[in-house]
Amino acid sequence: NAADISNNLTYAPSPFYDNVPSNPLAAGPPSFNNSESSSSNTANNSLSESASFNDTTQSLSNSSTQEPWTSGSNTSAFNGTASSSSGSTSGMLNETKLQEILTQAIAQRNITGLNMNLLNAATENSLQQAFRWLVHSKNTSATGAPSSNIDTDSLLSKFALAAVYYENMVGDNSSSSNWLKSSDTCSWDGVVCKNQESNIAPFGGVPVVSELDLSGQNLTGQLPPVLSLLKDLEVLDLSRNLIQGEVPKAIWSMSKLRELSLWDNNLNGTISSLVSVLSNLEKLYLNMNNFDGSLPSNLFSLQNLQKLEAFENKLVGTIPTEIGNLVNLETLWLSSNELYGTIPNEISALRSLVNLYLDDNNIFGNIPEAISNCSHLTDVRLNKNFLSGRIATTIGSLKNISILYLDDNNLSGEIPSFLGQAFNLEHLALFGNRLTGSVPPEIGMLRKLIVFDVSDNQLESYLPVSLGELLSLQYLNLGKNKLVGEIPDMSKLTRLQTIELQNNALGGAIPGWLRSLYLLKNLRLSDNSFVGRLPDLSNLRLLQDISLGANLLSGFLPDWLGNLGNLKNLSLNDNGFTGTLPETLSNLK
Repeated sequence: NAADISNNLTYAPSPFYDNVPSNPLAAGPPSFNNSESSSSNTANNSLSESASFNDTTQSLSNSSTQEPWTSGSNTSAFNGTASSSSGSTSGMLNETKLQEILTQAIAQRNITGLNMNLLNAATENSLQQAFRWLVHSKNTSATGAPSSNIDTDSLLSKFALAAVYYENMVGDNSSSSNWLKSSDTCSWDGVVCKNQESNIAPFGGVPVVSELDLSGQNLTGQLPPVLSLLKDLEVLDLSRNLIQGEVPKAIWSMSKLRELSLWDNNLNGTISSLVSVLSNLEKLYLNMNNFDGSLPSNLFSLQNLQKLEAFENKLVGTIPTEIGNLVNLETLWLSSNELYGTIPNEISALRSLVNLYLDDNNIFGNIPEAISNCSHLTDVRLNKNFLSGRIATTIGSLKNISILYLDDNNLSGEIPSFLGQAFNLEHLALFGNRLTGSVPPEIGMLRKLIVFDVSDNQLESYLPVSLGELLSLQYLNLGKNKLVGEIPDMSKLTRLQTIELQNNALGGAIPGWLRSLYLLKNLRLSDNSFVGRLPDLSNLRLLQDISLGANLLSGFLPDWLGNLGNLKNLSLNDNGFTGTLPETLSNLK
């Protein structure tokens, strides 16, 4: 009855946790010396004096002798082994009553996949181990409170965390070595608690587990459904581990979660449609796993979602039109999957979107002109797809955009001059398309541009003089086009490290102003029609690659070539050089 339950839940603290080694798993689960627990009158002392650790090979569940944590005449729920003692043990926790309370509470929550019958299984499992720890832990009871006020939520939380410990081997990593050393789970590494009002403690509140961060702990095994017993959990971070298998349905039903981070594991299966239960979810990180199947449409009913990351999986299907419901979404990262179809126009409803990563998929069709409605976009990566048509001219109206990757698609038409209005653009990659026309002179207005790569297209005509105004430029690649004329003066681009203009029809002399680019490492001008002698570039000590092959250069090879100590590649083939090789070339290693 209720009174018995209340009495049996009164437990006397013991120094059990004082003797736990730095890594509990190194010594195996706790065991007790039965010889010192012979009478009920010394029960409390026996727990204090008999705690000890045995080898990892010893299993508590196989003990057939009397176990000191039982009280009264009760039957152990493990392996059908009877554990009885005569008389009553004052202040001791009764495991049968505790099991009854846990089982009833769990049954009321109707948690899918959590089988409490495992407590009676013949083979020892994490639930049995967690239960035994709970029996021995301090402050398991309601500290004398009426039985109707027993804090079952606290019991369930302790049970859940202990089960996670045994299931996923928390503690192999030194940063989690204090797990199980104290019954105060809020003091465990990675566990964050907050106070919540309760009828147990209506004024000060009781601590509940609100965050669990076990990232990078080398956790193994599968995600245990018992985690869902942490009903007040708001943040669950199990990223950068070795967890495998499917995500239990019970995890997808933890309705108070604000952040679920499972990235960089070995998880598989589909993203459950139960994800819609997570109505408070703000951040969902599923990337770098083996999830397959399509994105469930009700995933896009989570209107509080700010970050959705599921890149590097095996997801298929299209991006649902329901994506327009995610009005608070800031990051959409679905790169490196097998998604196909078009980019839905509904994406224009994502007015809070900052980062859009859909690269390395099988997406086709046009870039929606309405993308300009996403005025907060700063990083857009749509490269490595099958996008076609013209580059949306409205992209130039994205005043905050700093990175635009559209490379490796089937885009055609000219480079829109409106891109020159995206004044914050730092990275512009358009290579590997079918772009025609010329490089618009408006590109010179992008004073923050660091990377400009429009190689491997069908561009023609002359290079605009305005390229010399890109004062922040470090990487310039216009190779593999049909460009003609001479290289315009870019002597003011003192941050340039790479110039790639190979495979064009450029001509004239190799400009002497190159010597002012002190940071230049790579100069690739091969397969053009450059004429004349090599200019003196002896001061460019950082040069690593000089590729000038297949031109019309002439004259003697200069001695300074052998004084470039960092040079790794020197290609001068198919030119008109005469004379002997400079002896200084022997200096190059």
